[in-house]
Amino acid sequence: MHRGSLIAACLIGLAAAPAPAATLDFAFSFTNQFASGNGVGGLVLGEVLGLEDNATGRAVSVKVPYNEAGLGIGEYVSAGSPPPNAFTLVNGRIATFDFQSAGMFNAAPAVTCCTLSMIRTAALGPISAGFSTSPSGVTRSDMTGFEFTLINDPGPPPVPVPAPLALLLAALAGLSWVGRVGRLAPSPG
Repeated sequence: MHRGSLIAACLIGLAAAPAPAATLDFAFSFTNQFASGNGVGGLVLGEVLGLEDNATGRAVSVKVPYNEAGLGIGEYVSAGSPPPNAFTLVNGRIATFDFQSAGMFNAAPAVTCCTLSMIRTAALGPISAGFSTSPSGVTRSDMTGFEFTLINDPGPPPVPVPAPLALLLAALAGLSWVGRVGRLAPSPG
């Protein structure tokens, strides 16, 4: 393969490579009510980290840094667990979510004493969420004032250099190289 062809192939490959998607992080808050003697009342503040916009996927991390009752502070999920961990984002907003982390299935250093649950199965549908001192479950709908707030706005995506420009530059470089080789070659006759 000629050196010029190799350079052109590399430029085309670079022009075709997609940019990595920015991830979004959200804060959440709700006031947990006492539920069947199982819940822990008070304000709960948390974070859902590593969600991709305009997609459905798993959170990389869900943390509770503050609970008015003082229990269950820490991480409820890291990549790979728990089973119900799906968040759908549409234009920078969380539309639907299904998340539950039961402490009995977590391993330290994740929270093992408590359960966190957040569910909304239809956009603009009702939200059920709860926090419990039980490591095996939570009575849902034992909350008030649930909301998500975007905490890292990456702004508009960078404007990429269009692929045709890279192809044009590769073509011009190839023509220049061919012209140079043609001038250096001995003329017949």
